[in-house]
Amino acid sequence: MAQGPEKSVLIPVLSDVVSSYQPKNPFQRYLTFEDDIRQWCIGRPVERIYEASELGESVIGISSPYGIIPILRTGALPSKDFPFKEAEYILARTPLSIECLLTLHHLVELRIGGIQGILPTTPLCDLSLFHTLRVLKARDIHSLFLANQTFHKLERCRVYCYEEDLNLSQGQFIQMPVCTRLDINHLTLLATIKLPLIYELGVSLDHPDYNMIWGKHIAMNANLSGLKLLQVHDWHQEADLIETLQSLPVLQNLILGSCEDLDVDFFRALVPMGANGTSVMKRPTTEDWISAILCPMLEHLFIEGMDPSEQPELTAVLNEVVTLRSMCGSPLKKFTFVQFWSRSKFVLIGRDGRFAMEKVVLSKGAGLFELDI
Repeated sequence: MAQGPEKSVLIPVLSDVVSSYQPKNPFQRYLTFEDDIRQWCIGRPVERIYEASELGESVIGISSPYGIIPILRTGALPSKDFPFKEAEYILARTPLSIECLLTLHHLVELRIGGIQGILPTTPLCDLSLFHTLRVLKARDIHSLFLANQTFHKLERCRVYCYEEDLNLSQGQFIQMPVCTRLDINHLTLLATIKLPLIYELGVSLDHPDYNMIWGKHIAMNANLSGLKLLQVHDWHQEADLIETLQSLPVLQNLILGSCEDLDVDFFRALVPMGANGTSVMKRPTTEDWISAILCPMLEHLFIEGMDPSEQPELTAVLNEVVTLRSMCGSPLKKFTFVQFWSRSKFVLIGRDGRFAMEKVVLSKGAGLFELDI
C-alpha cells in the first residue's frame, strides 16, 4: 500500500472509483497496511462525517472538492502508526489513544464515544487539535483533558464529563473564544468555561448550589446577553429555572426536558406582570417592557414529557400567557408539548390574541430534541 504523499493523492482517486458505480451495483474498495490486520473501506463523498457511520465502525474523513471522503474501519482506530495523518474528521465509538491524537495536525471535527481511562491526568499543551478543532463531541470525557486549555477555533461542542462535580476553587478555566453552540451535562463544568459568543446552550441546572454557581461563576465567565436558544435537560427546582430565564433578555427558543413535575406556577411566571404584581392588561411602554415580561423575545416554548390535558387548571393559565403576552407585543407564537409514551404532540397557538390547542400524532422517527453539533 502507498504511503506518505502518494497515499494523499490516491484516496480521492479511489473515492471517485467507488462513486462511479450506481447504487444498484454496489462497489467497495479496501485498503490494508503492514502490521494492520483490519481493513479500511473507502466510501463516496458525504456532506457530514456521521452520514457515513455504521454500527461498530470508526470513520475518518479527508476533504475533497466533492465533500468529505469517508474511510471506514471495523473496530477501534489503531493507537500507534496511524496511517492517515492528514485526517480532518474522526468519528469513533471506541477509546482513542493519546498516541493517535498526537499524530493528527489537521483535525477540524472530532466525535468520540468514550475516552475515559485513556487520557492522561495532567493537561496536554502540545495537541494540534486545540488550535484546529471546530467541532468537538465527546462523552465520558475527563475534565483534566479540558482544564486550562484554549480551543482557538472551536465553534460547536458537546462534552459530557464523567465526574459528578468539579472543584471550582482551582481556577482551571477552559477558553472557547468563538464557540456559539454548546451542550454540556454538568453545571460545574459550564462554570469553568469562558464563552464570549454563546448563542445556543444545552445544560443541566440540577445542582443544590445552583444560585452560587450561576451567580458567581457562570454569569462572570459566559456572556449570555446574546443567548437565543436554551435547552434545559433538568433542574434542581423551578425557582432555579425561572431565575435563569430572568437573565436572558433576547431568548427566542426554550426547550425543557424531563418535565413530569413541572407545575402551573412555572407557567404563571410567564404571564406579564405590572409593578404592583398584577397581570398587565395593556401594552406597556418601551421602558418597562423588559421588566414586565419574562423573556420578552420568546417565540417558542418546547416542553418534553408533559401532557397539558392531564392538568385541567393549566389550560386557563396558558390561555392567559398567550393572550396577555400578545397584548403586550410579545412575539410568542406557540407552545409545544411532546409526550413520547402516548406518541402525541400538543401545539398551543396564539393568533391575534386568541388561544387554540391542536393535537398532532408524532412521526415514527420523532425523538428527544438535541442541539445540532
